[in-house]
Amino acid sequence: MNHLGRNAAAVACFVGAVILLSHCGILKAAGIPGASCPDMSNPEAVAAFDWQKAFQLDAKVAGTISESIPAAVQLNAFVKGIDDDLKKACGGFAADLGAKGEYKDAA
Repeated sequence: MNHLGRNAAAVACFVGAVILLSHCGILKAAGIPGASCPDMSNPEAVAAFDWQKAFQLDAKVAGTISESIPAAVQLNAFVKGIDDDLKKACGGFAADLGAKGEYKDAA
């Protein structure tokens, strides 16, 4: 595998790990040994969590994850806020136009 291919594979693995770890409860539910999770809705708890110890990770990988996952948690909260605002606004428009019912999300 050439240098570019190795870098692409490393990036893909890292992104996959960040996505998986950002859904830490999945790991715990899957029975991964030692899997414990911080409050994934709290960026401060996520930032303070010891990813290296909890998942027996290399220190460099754990450091990168510790820097990345709080941003993912914050972004997720931002997106949820947008969805909540859209749900309220669009639901209001729909009600004004005669639609009935509650809306679970912006869609």
